[in-house]
Amino acid sequence: MNKYLNDILINAGVNGFISIYLVDLILLGTIFLIAFLVDFIEKKFFLRFIEKLVGKTKNRWDDIFLERRGFHAIAQIPPAVIAYLLVPLLTINHLIIHRLISTYIVIMVVIIIFRFIKSLEKLYEEHEVAKKKPIRVYVQVLEIMTLIIGVVIGISSLLNKSPAILLSGIGAATAIILLVFKDLILGFVAGIQINTNNMIKLGDWIEMPSHNADGDVIEINLTTVKVRNFDKTITNIPIYAIVSNSFRNWMGMHEFGGRRIKRPIYIDMTSIKICTPHMIEKYKKIEYLSGYMTEKEEEVRVHNEKYEDEEEEKVNRRNLTNIGTFRSYVISYLKEHPGIDSSKLLLVRQLDPTENGLPLEVYAFTNTTAWTEYEPIQADIFDHLLAVIPEFDLRVFQSPSGLDIKDGFRSKV
Repeated sequence: MNKYLNDILINAGVNGFISIYLVDLILLGTIFLIAFLVDFIEKKFFLRFIEKLVGKTKNRWDDIFLERRGFHAIAQIPPAVIAYLLVPLLTINHLIIHRLISTYIVIMVVIIIFRFIKSLEKLYEEHEVAKKKPIRVYVQVLEIMTLIIGVVIGISSLLNKSPAILLSGIGAATAIILLVFKDLILGFVAGIQINTNNMIKLGDWIEMPSHNADGDVIEINLTTVKVRNFDKTITNIPIYAIVSNSFRNWMGMHEFGGRRIKRPIYIDMTSIKICTPHMIEKYKKIEYLSGYMTEKEEEVRVHNEKYEDEEEEKVNRRNLTNIGTFRSYVISYLKEHPGIDSSKLLLVRQLDPTENGLPLEVYAFTNTTAWTEYEPIQADIFDHLLAVIPEFDLRVFQSPSGLDIKDGFRSKV
């Protein structure tokens, strides 16, 4: 065909040297015209047929692959293959064009694989298991491996060299590669450990003071874990830091269904005393204590019958105290509180006395894990307890302020 076109041009009076280039130019234009026509026919008929076919199938993956324009990328291959097969018809410079087209085909194959991997990832994320076992790390590893292989083959095609030569050069530069891709390698290993041990997952609330992170995990990829903090800032934590450093995952609390209240009230120990008959009668009128007081009063009476002759020796007799009565009141109050889950562990205990008084600690669980609901419940409980403490002839310990000293001085004057 080259000779036929060349003869026509020479007979038309074109210089022989120039006719060679003109023939190649005509053939090159014809090749690209054929490739353009094939591309047009594919877009006009093939892709429309694929769209209708995908719409009729019950599979979800092909819909996602179509949305990711995977079939559009596949449609770019036939025109390139036709051009690749026809380019050898050129007389000069066909090797360069041949290499460029082969490199283009490699690029398109890499793009197709990328879109296929992304489609599978999207399909996986639509399932509930994706929240517990994210595969973002593995997807990025596959993408990197695909890209490396594509680059090696593409450069080999462009330079017309064996991929083995490039790979041998890469092997010689292993130390540099390890240094450059250190974070990727560490991230890949850490990602496997995180997924295997189920350390964190999307949506988990984690707290990591070393990286100023306190919020929800919104993304886990090959190099970082993204956390949206409660002030709406974003913290990027290196994924290997999750494995190597300590952090707190609050998801156990969510799965448990309750959030713990663990807070003491410091009681002034000088206000602790034995209940007088008047105090006992007063406490009997309190709804949360009526049953307790009746039961304890009878228990104390039976125990003290043998000490009738030693009424003046209080240390030999059992007595009710205001601190013990208050502790029983708090327990009854918490059991009836609508924000407390009484089926979970509930304690009101005394801790070791300190210079700030006797700590009376409330240990209970709310029936919600929502922060905005938890804080009002906790505040409501301690608002009430601090307000009723004086009813039990108890005082809350508080360091003297300037106003206390001022008032004390005035009273003396």
